[in-house]
Amino acid sequence: MGVLTVIILPVLLTVVAAEAGKLGAAEAGQGATEAGKLGTAEAGKLGTAVADQGAAEAGQGAAEAGKLGAAEAGQGAAEAGQGAAEAKKGQEQAEEPPLSHIPDTIKAMLSEGKPNQEQAEEPPLSHIPDTIKAMLSEGKPNNKERIMDSEAPQGALKRHRDNLRQLSATVQALQRDQDALKRDQDALKRNQDALKRDQHDMRRLSTTVDDLKRDQHDMRRLSTIVDDLKRDQHDMRRLPTIVDALKRNYHDIRRLSTTVDALKRELDNEKRRHKIGQTLTSCPRSYTMWRGTCYKAFNKRKSFDKAAAACRADGGTLAMPRDAGTDAFLISLYKSVSDHWNFWIGLHDQREEGRFEWVDRSALGPYSSWSPGEPNNFFGMQDCVCYSAKPSEKDKWDDQPCFMLNYFICQAAPGDRRDSHHYCTTALRPSAVKLTRKT
Repeated sequence: MGVLTVIILPVLLTVVAAEAGKLGAAEAGQGATEAGKLGTAEAGKLGTAVADQGAAEAGQGAAEAGKLGAAEAGQGAAEAGQGAAEAKKGQEQAEEPPLSHIPDTIKAMLSEGKPNQEQAEEPPLSHIPDTIKAMLSEGKPNNKERIMDSEAPQGALKRHRDNLRQLSATVQALQRDQDALKRDQDALKRNQDALKRDQHDMRRLSTTVDDLKRDQHDMRRLSTIVDDLKRDQHDMRRLPTIVDALKRNYHDIRRLSTTVDALKRELDNEKRRHKIGQTLTSCPRSYTMWRGTCYKAFNKRKSFDKAAAACRADGGTLAMPRDAGTDAFLISLYKSVSDHWNFWIGLHDQREEGRFEWVDRSALGPYSSWSPGEPNNFFGMQDCVCYSAKPSEKDKWDDQPCFMLNYFICQAAPGDRRDSHHYCTTALRPSAVKLTRKT
């Protein structure tokens, strides 16, 4: 019965609204307003206003349900189907009032006491509920009881209205959640795009790192090549020095060959002197034997020429230290006489400047013992050689002017003095050798 009331009341309101529209927009609007005001008070009895509001909320709920999805729409459809079934069941159980005369009755109700509705400011609507009650109760002695029974679904309608409100709130919340999800989805998409770009950048960075590693390897190889080139360059710089050293060595070998030849000749001479010495007597008085030759240091100061003449008077010549051994022996010999004066030896370059020779006219040979910077031919007059007594030139050879007065050393062959001159001029004179002077 409650479902029937819910269905009939909206129909009645629709009819009333249509008739009111025919009478005028002003009266219809005002009548609707009054109907709304009165419907709130009469809703408990008749359910008209409640049904109207319920229908409106139901329509709103249906629209929102359509947005939410087929599930909620299906739930609304199921409830509507259940309501239709109940309405049909109630219609079968109760006798329905004749409704064909309702429009005429409503028209009479609206036009009653109002001959000129267009000029009226406000229609008297206070009697509408009574008229509707009379209309509903016409021909039905139990209409009052039905109307009273219609109050039962009022609570269900309120609950339904509350449910619709909750549903609306849920829909709004879902919409907000949907908007939030959409924003999150957009943000995730942006993050995904950013990650893709970062991944692409990482791949490019990895490629760049690989290129840098290869470049680093190439740089290390290049550094090794540069080091090799530097060593080669250093070797190339040393090469001229090596070549010069080889040239000097070659020159020294040639000189050594000449020296070997000279030494061979000296050895032959030494052998001859030794054989002759074995047949002669001992050295002259005050002379000392060294390798078959007699030597003596004189502490008399003479010029080079007078010293040479004194040696000839003893049957010999000025001493000729041709090797290191003889040179060391003569140094020890003259030190026994004096350590603070120069001693002439038989070496000079009086015949040709710079070409030193012994007094027997043989070349200087490979051995020499010059002081540092000597010979220097100071003032162009230093042509004769002596042992120097200077501290910086001690026991070394020095060229000095031949007129200087120095001590001297003589050498002579063993035997008596009569044979000494013949020996010195024949047997002791070695064959001359021309060697490059070593400075």
